[in-house]
Amino acid sequence: IESVQVTDDQGVTLSGPSGDDNSDGNLDPTETWVYLATGTAVVGDYANHATVRGFFTDVGEPVNVSDVDSSSYFGADPRIGIAKFTLDAALYSDGLQILTGEPIQWVYGVYNVGNVPLGLVAVTDSDPLVTPLFDSGDTNGNGLLDNGELWLYFADGTAVTGNYSNVGKASGTYVDTAGHSRTSTAEDASDYFGANPQIAMVKVVMDGGLGGDGLNMLVGETVTWQYTVTNVGNVPLSNIELNDVPLGWITNHTGDTDSDGELDETETWIFTTSGPAARGLQENTGTVHGEYQDSAGHDRVTTFSDSSSYFGADPQLAINKVTVHGPASGDGLNILAGEPVSWEYTVTNTGNVALSDVKVVDSVGGVTPTYQSGDTNGDGMLDLTESWLFTASG
Repeated sequence: IESVQVTDDQGVTLSGPSGDDNSDGNLDPTETWVYLATGTAVVGDYANHATVRGFFTDVGEPVNVSDVDSSSYFGADPRIGIAKFTLDAALYSDGLQILTGEPIQWVYGVYNVGNVPLGLVAVTDSDPLVTPLFDSGDTNGNGLLDNGELWLYFADGTAVTGNYSNVGKASGTYVDTAGHSRTSTAEDASDYFGANPQIAMVKVVMDGGLGGDGLNMLVGETVTWQYTVTNVGNVPLSNIELNDVPLGWITNHTGDTDSDGELDETETWIFTTSGPAARGLQENTGTVHGEYQDSAGHDRVTTFSDSSSYFGADPQLAINKVTVHGPASGDGLNILAGEPVSWEYTVTNTGNVALSDVKVVDSVGGVTPTYQSGDTNGDGMLDLTESWLFTASG
C-alpha cells in the first residue's frame, strides 16, 4: 500500500512510523507500521479516532483503502475535601467562646470532590495531642471514600484559655490501571476562644483621706469601707454582686464607664458603704461575684473575698480623789482648821487605748496635783493596766 497517512480527529501530532523494514515507503503485506503520539490525560471521559488511508494499484488503476479505529480512557482526578468545626455541647461552629476547662470535641467532615473513589483515607490534626477517630459515613462498607459519601471523624479535648486554633488534614489515594498512585490532601482550620472569667477585689477601711487595714479610729466617727473590684480574666462579667457580713449587700459603685452593666477587662469598679465606727477590733469580709455565659449557654460564677479591719478607739479615764489626814483617808473627814492635809488622786484608764498628756487639775486654786507613780513602763502613756497616783497638799 502506497502513500500511507494516519490522522487523529483531535489534532494529535503523530511521529513515525517504524516498521518499514525495506525502507521502500510502501506498507508491504509482511509489515506492521507503528505511529506514536503523546499527550496529557485530561479529566473525565476522553476518546479520539484514528484514520489511516492509502492506495494500491490493481491492473493499472489505483484503489483507495482506509480504516478507522477509536481509543478512549477515563481521566481520574482524585481530590479530597475536609470541613472542620469545634463542637461544644450541641453547638458546632468556628469562633465559639468556650469556658476554659470545658470538655470539647472537633468534628471533621471528609468528602470526595474528585471523580474516583479514594482509598487509604486518613485524618490528622496539627495539634499532636488531638487524635481524630473515624465515626461513620462509609455507607457501602467498601473502605473507599466514594462520591456522595461524607465521612465523619471526631476528636476530644479540653478548652484552654485564650485564642486557640488547630488544623485538620485529610488525605486519600487513588491507583490507576497502570499502577500509578496519586494522593490528594486538604486542610481546614477551626478556632475558638477559651473564656476564663476571673474577678478580684481589694477591700480597705477609709478614714477621711486615709485608707488601709488596721486603722485606729475614734468610736462614733464615720468609717467608710471601700471595695476595688477588677476583672482579671479575659471576658466581660455580668451580674456583679457584692455582699459583706454583717454590712449586707452593697450596690453603690462607680467605674462602669460604658454603662453596659458588665465589668469589662479595662474597668475598675469601686463600691463604698459607710457607718459609725464601733468600739474595739472590727473585722469583716466582703465577697464579690460575677458571671459569664459562653456560646453554648454554659454559665460560670467567679468569686473573690477580702477582709479589712479597724480598731474603734474609745478613750476613757476615771479619777478617784480622797482626802488624807494622818493615817485616815477618805471623803467627809473631820479635820481641825489649820491642820496639814493632803489629797490623793488615783487615775485609771477605763477605755481601750493608751492615753497621753495625762494631767490632773483641782477646782481649788492653789491646789496643784503632782504625779507620783504608776507609769510602770516609763512611756509617758496611761496604759490600760496602769493606775497613776497624783498628790497635792494644803
